[in-house]
Amino acid sequence: MMMEISSDLEKIIEETSARLSSMDKTSLDHKPTPGKWSKKEILGHLVDSAGNTLHRFVRGQYDANI
Repeated sequence: MMMEISSDLEKIIEETSARLSSMDKTSLDHKPTPGKWSKKEILGHLVDSAGNTLHRFVRGQYDANI
């Protein structure tokens, strides 16, 4: 089961990486309107948020005060 999940995750990462690499850089930086985020900014926010969440889960396993 774990190997299947790991394999599926690896496939998703490879496919997503390929799709992101093939995207037009101008469209990634484009902001639809002033004050709105570009696709690159949204992705950066999601990655940052996921990292912070992972940190909280790991820390929560060891810190009884969280």
